[in-house]
Amino acid sequence: MRAEQNNKKIKIAVDALAISKDSAGSFVVLVGLIKELIKLSDIDFVLYVTKPDIERTIGGRERLEYVYAPKWAKIFFGRLLWQQFILPILVKKAGCSLLYSASGYPEIFTKLPVVTHQQNLWSFEPPQQWWSVKNIIKSFLRRQVAKIAILTSDANIFISEYMRDIANLSIPKSAQKNFTVVNAISSKHFNFDNIPKGEYSAKEYCLAVGSLVVHKNYLALIHAFRFVANECPALEMIIVGNFTNKYGNKVRKLCKKLKLDKKVIFTGGIDFEKVISLYHQAKFSVNVSLLEGFGLPVLESMASACPVVCSDIPVFHEIGGESVLYCNPTNAEDIAKKMIYLYKDEKKRKILSMAGLERSKSFSWCQSAVKMIDVFKFAMGG
Repeated sequence: MRAEQNNKKIKIAVDALAISKDSAGSFVVLVGLIKELIKLSDIDFVLYVTKPDIERTIGGRERLEYVYAPKWAKIFFGRLLWQQFILPILVKKAGCSLLYSASGYPEIFTKLPVVTHQQNLWSFEPPQQWWSVKNIIKSFLRRQVAKIAILTSDANIFISEYMRDIANLSIPKSAQKNFTVVNAISSKHFNFDNIPKGEYSAKEYCLAVGSLVVHKNYLALIHAFRFVANECPALEMIIVGNFTNKYGNKVRKLCKKLKLDKKVIFTGGIDFEKVISLYHQAKFSVNVSLLEGFGLPVLESMASACPVVCSDIPVFHEIGGESVLYCNPTNAEDIAKKMIYLYKDEKKRKILSMAGLERSKSFSWCQSAVKMIDVFKFAMGG
């Protein structure tokens, strides 16, 4: 993208107030895209943040300016106030040409062209049978916020074709300005040289990556692993992700009840490099989510040549195609059946490993950044 418009340097404001390492997937996406956008264009970026996580990860202030919001903006209502009333004044003073809402929130009072990045599928899916009252309320509120953002913005980015299609159906007025920019994978996953051996390298294990939240369906996975443990006594399971919440406690209690607490290891959140090492040394990974807007752990596993067992849901087909093994996420016996089959069949693991690795190469941050630039152009009137 040529960084001059009417002889004026293009500067893009990035609303990243809600994004930090705690936000997991959205943090990975923002970091991956900004790094590539810097390489591919001569655009300058002003990132509005509440925590230093993004600056520590991306670094560099030559073409990146970081503006830190006050501490009270870390709280939701404080952030909302800062975002809607103070941010528009700051981006205007900074001479920005466009505002990119990385977390998908509306920018109602900003006079600049606005691009939102919609990454939360719960904003678009109808209520599910397994949702609690709290889930239904949160989903309703998210849906209203997302609708305002999508209708008031100049362009909207969705992280999968599946997610964009749902948005087009639920908000048809926005279809002409909705675009797909799929999530991608870091080149670090493709480096198979000198993979460090971690503390679990001597074990035979399968790997599940993702915070312990209800839509990740870990309770079903634990029930399935009870059958797996009986059939494959040498196999353990490592679960990577935050478990310090109500749902996480339920999952750990179930492990104890089923006498699996010595077979299932909870690591909590760990460094990216350690996660890559776990992927490379696992027998296979498993992801039995009931809902996903994308599914980075599936792609990460494929890029690490780690065979995958995953839910038979549309977005995973979009990522995995024929290179993963699908299961019914609502049926613990079917999950277990696929896990046992993949563990025992070394030939199948090798086939899926090579197929997944090859397919994952089509998901690059470079390609996604090129599409992002096209969306920015569209929002700015071409």
